[in-house]
Amino acid sequence: MARGQAAAALAAAVIGLAGCSASMTRAEHRAAQDELHNKYEVWLAAHRREAQAAKAEAAECAAEAAEQRQRQADRITRLERSLAAKEVRVRAGGKKGRVTAAPTGALISAVSAAVPSAAAVRPRGDGLTVVLPADLLFAEGAFALHQQGRHVIGALAQALVGSRVWIMVAGHTDPMLGADAAWAVSSAQAGAVVQALQLAGMDPSRLVLRAHAGYAPDSGAPSQRVELIVHVRAPREG
Repeated sequence: MARGQAAAALAAAVIGLAGCSASMTRAEHRAAQDELHNKYEVWLAAHRREAQAAKAEAAECAAEAAEQRQRQADRITRLERSLAAKEVRVRAGGKKGRVTAAPTGALISAVSAAVPSAAAVRPRGDGLTVVLPADLLFAEGAFALHQQGRHVIGALAQALVGSRVWIMVAGHTDPMLGADAAWAVSSAQAGAVVQALQLAGMDPSRLVLRAHAGYAPDSGAPSQRVELIVHVRAPREG
């Protein structure tokens, strides 16, 4: 708006000069026109610089978004290859040619696309494990999901709800905590995730809650985390 007003003012001034030429000498008129022209050129150069800067910023944002999409696609590809490499086919019931297999890449892809890069998705036996760092879901010391945590669990539920899977939600926390606090934290955080999955449409009969406190360390994962262990077939008891 300010640039438009400035341009309009310059144009009005030029028109005004044309009307006042009778009271000015030719030299004065020419000098005034040159001054206005110079001011307009300065304004135009500034406008062009701003437009160029905005264009460069937009291009940078687009490049960053494309790079993020490519990283996500590469991540999904690696997971699918890992799944294919670990896929185990077992002849079932002695019937020739009939086999059972590990879950398809479609489920891995759907889950991987649903979670942010801070999470980890790992093929696991007849299913997969989703490792969610606690700070992705909860504020420090909190047991209720924060806004981002609700979004993450909601997206995961949407990716899983149509697959009729069984999910064990396991809470883990810092082994340095006292035993009572560790059990309480891991149980309460796992419970918050179970409740959010149920509210998002998951069948509660297919959800299991488990708390590990700090007694199930994993060198490849943060000590404070919630894991979703997803099975495509009903897990065995025990």
